[in-house]
Amino acid sequence: MKKNYFFKQCIFLCAMLLGIMGLQGQTIIFQEDFSGFTDSISTDISSSLNNYTAVAGWTGSKVYRNIGKIKLGTASALGWIKTPAIDLSGNGGSFTLSFDAEAWFHDSTTIKVYVNDEMYTVTGLDNDGSYGSYNSFTLNLTGGTAATQIRFEGKQASKGRFFLDNVVISQNTGVVSTAAPAFTPAAGTYTEPVSVTMSCATTGATIYYTLDGTTPTTSSSVYVSPVTISQTTTLKAFAAAAGYANSTVTSATYTFPVQVANIAAFKALSAGSQPYTIANDVTFVFHSGSYTYVKDASAGLLVYGTGFTTDFTEGDQISNLTGSYSAYQGQIEMTNAQSPAAATSNTGAVTPITVTMSELLTNYSQYDAQLITLENVTFPDGFTGANSTDITQGSDQMVVYNRFNLDTTLAANTITNVTGFAAIYGTSIQIYPRNNSDLQASTPQPSLSITAPANGSNLSSLDTLPIGISIENFVLGTDGYLKIESPLLTTAGLTNPLYIDQTGLTTLLQSVFSPLPAGTHTITASLVDMTQAPLTPAVTATTTFTVTMPQLSTPTYINFFFIFFLIFKIIIY
Repeated sequence: MKKNYFFKQCIFLCAMLLGIMGLQGQTIIFQEDFSGFTDSISTDISSSLNNYTAVAGWTGSKVYRNIGKIKLGTASALGWIKTPAIDLSGNGGSFTLSFDAEAWFHDSTTIKVYVNDEMYTVTGLDNDGSYGSYNSFTLNLTGGTAATQIRFEGKQASKGRFFLDNVVISQNTGVVSTAAPAFTPAAGTYTEPVSVTMSCATTGATIYYTLDGTTPTTSSSVYVSPVTISQTTTLKAFAAAAGYANSTVTSATYTFPVQVANIAAFKALSAGSQPYTIANDVTFVFHSGSYTYVKDASAGLLVYGTGFTTDFTEGDQISNLTGSYSAYQGQIEMTNAQSPAAATSNTGAVTPITVTMSELLTNYSQYDAQLITLENVTFPDGFTGANSTDITQGSDQMVVYNRFNLDTTLAANTITNVTGFAAIYGTSIQIYPRNNSDLQASTPQPSLSITAPANGSNLSSLDTLPIGISIENFVLGTDGYLKIESPLLTTAGLTNPLYIDQTGLTTLLQSVFSPLPAGTHTITASLVDMTQAPLTPAVTATTTFTVTMPQLSTPTYINFFFIFFLIFKIIIY
């Protein structure tokens, strides 16, 4: 971040004077340090660039002031800026372009530079969000004319934002330099060995190169045929030709990923630019914008960015997923992912993991980036499509984040099942539903309990038998029946099992049975549907109790007319 503009202008003035004096044969032809961009605003100033630039004639689109530098592009719109016409016809049209650039956090690390209509790709911009750690780039170019225009442009419209500063164009004076070597293919990340061809536009030039990152000399290896590179290597080369000054050094790094066993092993790494390849296949789960979710047997993973250019279907198996490790606000991500090859097979739809909110909050790392379902959660304030909405389950609370632009609504205190991806932002554990159907209204489940006689209780044979049954979310005679099973029913001359609806229950409540037979007895109650089939899942309750005969002080011989006294006290919610 630049604060001392006077110092900055002095540095550029000294550079210009040295250039005019012919220091090292270089003359500065054009420069712009964007010192006139003294504040930071979110208004596109591309129609008024002459008010801010040191040299008039710049044009562009989606250009923004950013305190001594410019920001180009938005999250979804391509940004570019083009110099005025510059006379670069001298020195055979060869010239040197240098500039500083930095990518927006998590945006593409590549930009494009056009010399008239000729495009050059520049890679390696920092995008770690430090904002100030600019990369300096120097390009030795050809094709200069009397009216050359140079255009700086993002790689793509989506996530192609970058910052630009300190543009300097210079040309050699005196002895003409040998053209710098060109490498084909260019620097980048590769998963297979690459054969690199080196070429020079100057006739008769000899190319000297190194593969260990050191600066080459005339004692270094001489290029004769393509060089095969199969591991991470920095290739440097310069060209020399009779009657010419030696060229500048061209440098390119060819990066090869390190292999890790699975997603869990990848997530155990540390942040850095080194790419990694996940050895086992991963399952494609979901993609929207810059968010792609994959999983394997070990874990789930968010792949962030625009690297996925192949269309995949849920359940597709992806081989050799490659990218770099990153962590943003606690969320582990794979960034700078290479577009995978087509799926090798498909294992079908991905089943969400059903988890309680308490378990998710306690053991989040086990569910990070996994597709999960939280059942019967409450939306205290409803859902209106806002970014963040609170949900509760019992005493636990967390956030539904509307990452994928759901447009449904829910009334306050709606109880739903929520499916989505487990996510974290700072200390906030969240869930990202994929679409409207992931907010599925839940049907309250029937429940049944026997409240009396209490399980394990003791009764006298002279007692009546109090039975209390609590039924919730189930209407007898409409949703099904109450099924009662016990040998006591047979003793009382009733059918065992007994199926009763609300009317039958009322009739039974008007009957009186007495006394109770001695022994240990079990009563089992269950809810069944209208065909008398058990519910799925089963809803049952059981109680076991003991009945004993009273102790008589003198022998008494009484013939009891054995009638079973049964009173049902039904509590229906």
